[in-house]
Amino acid sequence: MDENDLWALGSQPLDPAARARPVDEVLRRGRRLRHRAVAARATAALAAVAFVAGAGALTVRQDPGADVTTQEEQEEERDLPVLQEFCDPPPPEVVPAAELGDLRLLPTTLPEGIAVDVARSVRLRTGDCVEVDPALVLRADGGDRAVEAEIRLEGPFAEPYRGTDGVAMEPTQVRGRDAARTLDDTAPQSSTGLAWTEADGASWLLTGVGVDEATLRRVAEGLALQSEPPDGEPVADVTDTLPAGLEVTWQAAGVPSVEAATRLEWNVTTTPPVPAGCQLTLTTTARRAPQGNLGSAAPGIQAYHEIPVRDTDGFAIEQHGEVFLY
Repeated sequence: MDENDLWALGSQPLDPAARARPVDEVLRRGRRLRHRAVAARATAALAAVAFVAGAGALTVRQDPGADVTTQEEQEEERDLPVLQEFCDPPPPEVVPAAELGDLRLLPTTLPEGIAVDVARSVRLRTGDCVEVDPALVLRADGGDRAVEAEIRLEGPFAEPYRGTDGVAMEPTQVRGRDAARTLDDTAPQSSTGLAWTEADGASWLLTGVGVDEATLRRVAEGLALQSEPPDGEPVADVTDTLPAGLEVTWQAAGVPSVEAATRLEWNVTTTPPVPAGCQLTLTTTARRAPQGNLGSAAPGIQAYHEIPVRDTDGFAIEQHGEVFLY
């Protein structure tokens, strides 16, 4: 199995009762998860609670999230993208570490018995695997920054969402229009979604984790959407009172940012490997939304937002003794 698929599967929380899957299905699922938000290429991923403190010892010389695209590239990317959740990206190109400049960071201190094993630098090309910021994120905070539920709106897209392997599509009605109800079997009994196309031709996908379908539909009906907003205005806003407990934690100003055509990525793994050790990934990006999302509300999985990480807010997922920090 390709190591990128293994990394993606390793960062995706699984239901404790998850069934065994055939190899070909695992391969397909690994590629798809690699382009979902929860696996969506973390700015930093650390496994095992004991190593979160060690991550704070990194020396920052440049913002790893700095935009490396030109103004012309950004203007070209303003056209509405096509949502690609299941596709095969071009293979990474190994580049000299010196090309990464100040993105090339190593922990200055590590817990006893842990050492850096491999550090590699690659250039990733987007190809058809377009990653886009969400337009709107709503979360329910259960206290102590614990995320109990999340609703994400993605769009506007140039084509309707057609589903992927493992996602069932059922016809329904949303906002007075023909739509599809989705159910993702990678997060059984936890995730549902609504996909539709507005009168202006722009398509949207609203997904909920840890919320019932009635709550998701209420949010969908109360959205104000504009696929070509004036400067500084959001593409999506909530015009009705939010269901109890939910609040806006991210709202894209203007059309959501699209990933650049190429990105540089710096990967560091330790010995011993995850879960006893850790894996660290730093990458350049043209996106703006905070990292991390609630991929599952299954028992034994906890998520936390607004976690202090290196003088900024991070997102953490704790799963049976492992921690993924974004």
